[in-house]
Amino acid sequence: MTAPMSTIRPRPTDAESARTRLDDGSRSISALLDSLTDGTGTAHRVIPVDPRDLGLAPDAPGAPKQRPYAAVLGCSDARVPIELIFNEGPNDLFVVRVAGMASAAKCSAASSTRSTTWAAA
Repeated sequence: MTAPMSTIRPRPTDAESARTRLDDGSRSISALLDSLTDGTGTAHRVIPVDPRDLGLAPDAPGAPKQRPYAAVLGCSDARVPIELIFNEGPNDLFVVRVAGMASAAKCSAASSTRSTTWAAA
């Protein structure tokens, strides 16, 4: 089941609104986890997904265009789902996951290259 297009959140238009949206998402997941006070139970989170981000729109001419609004450098730990922590769906974030002592310069270069490509698109 897909969310109606009216429920899809618009992408942030500047850095400040992007940071605010990430902060709000982080606070939201924190509140959800805090609600599990007794250590039992299951937390549920529903994140609206734009069908265009999955290439499912009827008029989609192939693979969806990449259009993340932020890049996140995160841990490669599988227990830390970056998109869910920030309350985001597919194609909202460009995530670079680092394991162990990976070179910061290499990760920075990957992010820089991706950012340049987005700016040129």
